[in-house]
Amino acid sequence: MPRASPSATARSRWTVPPPPVWRQLLPYLVGAMAGAAMAWVVFISGVLEQGRPEILASLEPVAGDLAFDVRIDPPTHTVAIDYRAGELPDGRVLQLWLIPEGSDPISLGVMSPGGDHIVVLSDEMAARVPGATLAVSDEPEGGSPTGLPTGEVQAAGVPIPL
Repeated sequence: MPRASPSATARSRWTVPPPPVWRQLLPYLVGAMAGAAMAWVVFISGVLEQGRPEILASLEPVAGDLAFDVRIDPPTHTVAIDYRAGELPDGRVLQLWLIPEGSDPISLGVMSPGGDHIVVLSDEMAARVPGATLAVSDEPEGGSPTGLPTGEVQAAGVPIPL
């Protein structure tokens, strides 16, 4: 039986076995976790949203004590109105109006019984928002029967771009 040469035996005795798979994957795992942590910090901090334009309006009481906050997202033309304070009328509904300067009021819809409302404006309607007034009137069930406010204007305000 032939014997292995002494140099071959020495080499095999001192050869380091490859590391286990988990140790080979560890750097990639740590890198993925660090990347996920950085992405989480960016999204939570709001860094990406700072450049996004927004228009705000505070609709203050005109008659009564109702008040609302309005946010308009220009890229999507989404108008969101949130009830802030005041006594919601019984037996009446609230209706949101856009009143362009020098024009008749345009209905943006009947609000929910809780005083909240979301509407997406058309491009034409969104172009009329700068310089306009937003108002909330109380109307009979189902909204204004004439297409114009028939009830008392409860709150009004002017949208302000940020």
